[in-house]
Amino acid sequence: MKGMDEPAPLRARKKQRTRDAIIQAAVRLFSEKGFENTTVEEIAAAAEVAPRTFYRYFPTKEDVVLVDQDLEDEAAERALLELRPGESDMDRISRAVREVLKVTGRNLDSLAEMHRLVETTPALQLRMLEVMWRTEKRIAEALLAGKTRGPEVECRARVLAACVSAAMRVTFVSWFKSGRRRGIDPQHTLMMRVRAIEGGMSVVRAVRAATLMAFDPCGRVRARMSARERNERVMLATAPAARVPTLYAAAGDWPVALAAALVLAAAVTAFRRRTGGR
Repeated sequence: MKGMDEPAPLRARKKQRTRDAIIQAAVRLFSEKGFENTTVEEIAAAAEVAPRTFYRYFPTKEDVVLVDQDLEDEAAERALLELRPGESDMDRISRAVREVLKVTGRNLDSLAEMHRLVETTPALQLRMLEVMWRTEKRIAEALLAGKTRGPEVECRARVLAACVSAAMRVTFVSWFKSGRRRGIDPQHTLMMRVRAIEGGMSVVRAVRAATLMAFDPCGRVRARMSARERNERVMLATAPAARVPTLYAAAGDWPVALAAALVLAAAVTAFRRRTGGR
């Protein structure tokens, strides 16, 4: 009955302290012994709780590593579902990213260690892949709220969700690998990358027909194929994001024409010499 008599804020603080103790114990043991060599029982003992208490907070030890992911997803989802007049998708995304950063900013030390563990543990990499897919799906669904669905709208939401998720992951991983170097603000960097995505999203749209083309180094089309075509041929082509200068593009056809003219002139001269010598 003692727990029932405690005020709700006090119970919440005690739960948070227990959760934090489990996380800290897990991070320390994972660093010392490795993820695979650490058991739930050892984590519980280090946190001074029973194993069953551990499972009340975390279903598996993998969930300790990805501890803030659910909180981040919930924060992003809440922000995206808050529809404000006149806002674009990127405005909503920017608000959502700021809310996520509030969550990640509380545990940067633990987050850095968790990323190191994910990079060195195959089992965690598989779990991270599942989490990323789930996060992107939640972001896309939230972006579609209040919209009339269709292939183009759904395609844009999924691509935007994947781009934003990747931008967040790459920004923080790069920062952690730099040793969390001073002078680099991951929040500012992330917001710049999110805004950069906005410009690229204007070219992402669903189409009913398209033509695939492959070019040689001179810029000439070497192969083309309709996107509707179904066959066993495979065509690979590099599609640059900006114009790529090539000799052919700069010079055009005149060097070829000049070479042909010189060859013809040489042939005519040789013919005249042979005729005049007879």
